[in-house]
Amino acid sequence: MGPSADNLETKDFGIPLYVGHAVLPEPMVSADLHRHPHREVVIALGTATLTTDFEAVVVEGPAFVSVEAGQLHRWSSDGDLELWVIGHRPGSLTTADERHHPAFRSGVVHPIPAEEVDDLVGLLTLARRRFEESPEGSAVVTSLVNGVLTQLGQWSTSTGSMQDELVEAFLQAIEARVGTRPAVRDIAGDLGVSAAHLTSITKAQLGMSPKRLVLDRELTEAKRLLTHSHDSAASIGRRLGFGDASEFGRWFKTHVGATPAGFRRSPRADGGSGAPSPLSESTPQADEGQP
Repeated sequence: MGPSADNLETKDFGIPLYVGHAVLPEPMVSADLHRHPHREVVIALGTATLTTDFEAVVVEGPAFVSVEAGQLHRWSSDGDLELWVIGHRPGSLTTADERHHPAFRSGVVHPIPAEEVDDLVGLLTLARRRFEESPEGSAVVTSLVNGVLTQLGQWSTSTGSMQDELVEAFLQAIEARVGTRPAVRDIAGDLGVSAAHLTSITKAQLGMSPKRLVLDRELTEAKRLLTHSHDSAASIGRRLGFGDASEFGRWFKTHVGATPAGFRRSPRADGGSGAPSPLSESTPQADEGQP
């Protein structure tokens, strides 16, 4: 019996913010592809490969890279790797620094100046210690993490535009509504703005319309479910809010250029093997951060 799409659910573990640390002296591949309900910023000291959804990127430390909430990922290395992991859910950081955090585009590697590593590790060590003392969250941990993210943002070489609060709120709303096929006008109304105003902001900040952002998120979820579970296309279609398999199939072929079955048979990031990779959920623990 193969894995079900249920394995892909992200769950709220009740931890708004955490700091993890791992030293990996031996070659490793982290447990199966998994995802979290929070964003992660990973500081790597050493060389590793980060696989996210359908792509892989080499991280040569000292460097940092981000993983978006809900994004399937796993790490692998040949050994001698140290990872620091900051996980944060929306609302767990101050408004100012929360605008910095999503600007770290997923999968984009940013180098860290070698002369700054010792001081950065010192700050992370203190943040980790305070997190262990108060894993449910404290003002001290939040403050320390905000400081780390602000510093990383200053080292970032990303040329992407910073998202303002409205764009960030819109992206959070899309994430919360996956499987409901939301209308842009309804989300805009919930955010207290017109659809036209939301369109002008997202196009200016991200170069994409709200409708396209919703569509891209729905397509990503459809591809994840088709690639990494054995559930039928009909079941996946219902999960994504479609009335029946034919409606889902027509929608998918229109936007992807292949039927759900055809996409499933095509070469994928897992090397094109016939069976999807099994998945597991990763729960942050107070005594062990999980990258």
